[in-house]
Amino acid sequence: MNDELLKAFFLVGGTALSLQIGHRISIDLDLFTIASFDDNQMLSDLEDKYKFQLDYQSKNTLKGEISGVKVDLITHNYPLVKPLLNFGSVRMASPDDIAAMKLNAISGNGTRLKDFIDIAYLSSFMTLICCFVGVMC
Repeated sequence: MNDELLKAFFLVGGTALSLQIGHRISIDLDLFTIASFDDNQMLSDLEDKYKFQLDYQSKNTLKGEISGVKVDLITHNYPLVKPLLNFGSVRMASPDDIAAMKLNAISGNGTRLKDFIDIAYLSSFMTLICCFVGVMC
């Protein structure tokens, strides 16, 4: 991302997957970083620069909206199985990593239909066991 404020973050989740395989419309931005960040300073910067409206804050986590778009910024403390992909100035997680994250979300609470839809579409590219271990088969 060209914005210095967000340079450590990369796109994950349904929007990143939709941009890569075009399977559904996604209307939120999930931005992860592998580095810890000062959520208070980031909140202040996002409010000043983008008029970020906070919904939830905890250590290394901000959830809110920018111009009506849901935006989550989260530290992801797990190693990625594949290098980040670059689409122009946007860095995003690979389908392998997104599959692993989606299966983790489903096993955690399993209440979001969109996670199941994403896994169903991913299963046309990889087996569930490959999704589970984060390896494209």
